[in-house]
Amino acid sequence: MTKDALIDDKDNLFLQIIPKRTLESVYLSDSVYRPCAELLDEMEHRDLLREKNMEPRNKLLMVGTPGNGKTTLAEALAGELDYPLYIVRYDNIMSDDIGKSADRLGKVFEAVKGKQCALFFDEFDTIGKSRNDQHDNSEFKRLVSSLLVQIDHLSTDVLVMAATNLESALDNAAWRRFQIKVQLERPQREDLTRWFIDYEKKHGFEFGVPAEELAESVYGKSYSDAEELGQSIYRQMIIHPDEDPEEITRRQMRFHKHQKNIF
Repeated sequence: MTKDALIDDKDNLFLQIIPKRTLESVYLSDSVYRPCAELLDEMEHRDLLREKNMEPRNKLLMVGTPGNGKTTLAEALAGELDYPLYIVRYDNIMSDDIGKSADRLGKVFEAVKGKQCALFFDEFDTIGKSRNDQHDNSEFKRLVSSLLVQIDHLSTDVLVMAATNLESALDNAAWRRFQIKVQLERPQREDLTRWFIDYEKKHGFEFGVPAEELAESVYGKSYSDAEELGQSIYRQMIIHPDEDPEEITRRQMRFHKHQKNIF
């Protein structure tokens, strides 16, 4: 997929990405990996399914706390299909004027119509919230209804993904629109240990301390925290190649812990 395939986004409604990740590069539990692999299998064989008057599943909802890989997974799934990824920009869509918001949302779906691409709604509860919410007026409820109708009318050539950490806030109908739902949990110690081991192998260096100790230092956090620590160590090792790797690693572990305690 080349950049020429990207949508001409004059209204700046998307963050447009040419995916570089694959599913193998994402750390997933079996309960997440298997349904995602099935989704890809169906989309890659959609012509075969259509011969039997069947359509592939193409709608995935990811649930989980921030930093546990929902956007990374969206990029990986798009990458597996060789699709460009369009992340919807709420800051340029949502407005105090619900009518304008609806028009902009309509442009999002019009832009991807007839294309083979991936459309990602991060923080989906921002726009797909329950229509039973007493604090929202009838105009907003119509906006949610319009969103659901437009999702329904998208071709199955479009992979539609959404992510939320507030699944209880989602409209029931929005929840039902997604044929596949996965829960991305915080990584366990063994998951984090494997992450640090793989990070060493990928970059061809050694932390100088056991991967289990690094994993313990970020246990209870997210993969984003592990990546932040791993990258900070690797940067310092590049800049100071003659310094003891263990000293660099332990210094960064202390600094990382201090930063997390402050904020």
